[in-house]
This record gives sequence, structure tokens and C-alpha cells, in this order.
Amino acid sequence: QELVHASVCQAKGMSTISIKDGGIRGTRVGFDISEVLPLHATSSGIAMLAFGPHEILDALEKHTLESFTSATVTSFEDILELVKTAREDGYAYTNQTYETEVSSVAVPFFNGSTIAAGTLAIATPSSRMDASVLKKMASAAMETGYHITRDLGGQVPTSIQEKWALVQRAKQEA
Repeated sequence: QELVHASVCQAKGMSTISIKDGGIRGTRVGFDISEVLPLHATSSGIAMLAFGPHEILDALEKHTLESFTSATVTSFEDILELVKTAREDGYAYTNQTYETEVSSVAVPFFNGSTIAAGTLAIATPSSRMDASVLKKMASAAMETGYHITRDLGGQVPTSIQEKWALVQRAKQEA
């Protein structure tokens, strides 16, 4: 019931390849499919930086990063912290870093070399986001990320499989 989109990395950010608008609520996230999403300011970008080719993260250090909202992280050291958290959690989460009043969760989907080939993100108005919604969104994204990876002939890295399995077990126990 929220906006979901899949993206792949290109030179200047994440390019959306598929979108599904949950569209049943009056308040929802709008999306321009032609817009290139910045790596440093979106959950899609942070997930790609965390799980994609190391060259992408290395290249980002050389750029001046644009601030989109008061919550946008623009220092490379702070980006590294977001990447570290995403790696620890198995997903990326952002809150109003690209657009005010928008929160999102993103997971990678992987190629056969266990490197992220793209990302799957779920975006919601920040007013609907809380800890339980975050867990549900992360769990749904992880499950779908696993299926996309499998369907593309990719392989989820063992360390990520373990993190995703823990979230799925917690969901079943709740």
C-alpha cells in the first residue's frame, strides 16, 4: 500500500526501472520515474553504496554532495556511517533526506557475484513511519529482494541471508 520502486546504478545516481504506486491512500509519496535519485540522499543510493561495487563508494568521495533537505547527509564520513549501518542491518533507511515528509527503506538485489545489481525501495510519508512500520517495510523489502535476486540468477551473500532470515523470523514470531 506504499510506493515501491526498483532502481539500478548509473554514473550520477540511481535510475528507476520499475515502479508500483500503492495508491489507495489519500496521502502518499509522489514519484517522477525519470528522476535520477542521488546516491547519498536516498535509501536506494545508500543500499547501493553499501552492497554494490566498491568503486561507486570510492567515486562518491571525490564529489561535492548536494543538500536536498535539512536532514541530507553531505559529509563523506557521515555517508560511511550510513553505509556501515546498512551493512549491519541488511537494508538502508532514510528519513526526510531527499524530500521532506518522506521516509524509505531499501534493499539490494544481487547478481551472480553477490554484488548488488540494483535496489528495491519502499517509500512512505514520514507521518506513517514508526518502528513497527519500519520493521514491516524492511521485512517485505528483504523478502522481495531475495526473490528478485533468485529470479535474476543472482546470489544473496551469506552474511545478508543471515540478517534477512533474522528479520523474517522476528516477523513470524510477532
